[in-house]
Amino acid sequence: MKSATRSRRKTTYRLASSAARRPQTRAFAMSSSLVLLASLCTADAHASPWVLEKGVVGVGVHAGASFATSEFLPDGRAQSFPLNGKFDGYFLQVDARFGVGNGLELSFKGLLKGISYQADSVLLVNNAMPPGSPQGYRDALLEFSRRALGLSDVYLGLSHQHAKAPFRLASRLELKLPTGYVAPRETFKGGAPGPGLVADDVTLGDGQLDLDYKLQFGFVIPRSSTLFQLDVGYRARFNGPGHQFLGAFKLGQAVGKHLFFFLETDAAINLFEGEPIGVTYVAKDPSVPAAQFTADNIETQPLRLDRSYFAIGAGAIVRIDRREWVLRVSQVLWGRNYSKLTTVSLGVLLSFG
Repeated sequence: MKSATRSRRKTTYRLASSAARRPQTRAFAMSSSLVLLASLCTADAHASPWVLEKGVVGVGVHAGASFATSEFLPDGRAQSFPLNGKFDGYFLQVDARFGVGNGLELSFKGLLKGISYQADSVLLVNNAMPPGSPQGYRDALLEFSRRALGLSDVYLGLSHQHAKAPFRLASRLELKLPTGYVAPRETFKGGAPGPGLVADDVTLGDGQLDLDYKLQFGFVIPRSSTLFQLDVGYRARFNGPGHQFLGAFKLGQAVGKHLFFFLETDAAINLFEGEPIGVTYVAKDPSVPAAQFTADNIETQPLRLDRSYFAIGAGAIVRIDRREWVLRVSQVLWGRNYSKLTTVSLGVLLSFG
């Protein structure tokens, strides 16, 4: 639940206290930074330090779902969504990569998302007195459940390979365009909790123009068919929020010529505090049921677009001809201003040229 004081708002999807806070729906099935080892792959490899050769095109399609019933508050505290809140998100991601020669690669990624937040309604009346009429009851009913479907953010990337052997090293720039953003409105008429229509909204993107720079290291041990990959980077977030440190580590192991298992970690850590864009309302005790929920169970906090998270994941890749089928599961273990998401995805990677 939040009240925006500017033309922008917090774009994670969260429910807090007697108003809606919706979980950030970052899909962890990103554009296939994992694949079979170099000893198993030709030029169609989709691992990020493996820049595609000139004339090679890689296409990936991923479908997945994310779920959450709890969140990490801006101070790092973990708590359940109030009013039995539950978030479900579904996505279809399409990405394409193009080898343009001279160690360069262009990429594109777009997502179609559907999100749903369900929570118990609250009849918020003063001094336990009924509103006095059917219209009065309707005006005093606070409803936080929301749904949205549409295009999320779009990503454009450029990669350059610096070294191929024995260690692979590449640089990557990625620009995120906020195509899935809806301008904010006040959560409550008048901007304060109380009886009346809840005007909280949801967005399919995070409303941010971001620019990422990453250094990507990769190394394969041929004898054991083991892959190590390390990414470190910096995310510049424009128009207010704090910038982020980016880090990821992947460990993969091939079994035969067609099967590959991997473990991974992924993190984005906020480096400094951005400027407030409004006020968010947080439940003091999220376990209070709807029948007993009152404005006394609400506290306010500054609303910022800053966020951090640390997630772990695991999965498998099956390679058949020039197709790679990718199954992965991830879990957010820690965060600030972020939901405790569980994400499952299945994708297929194709290559041409």
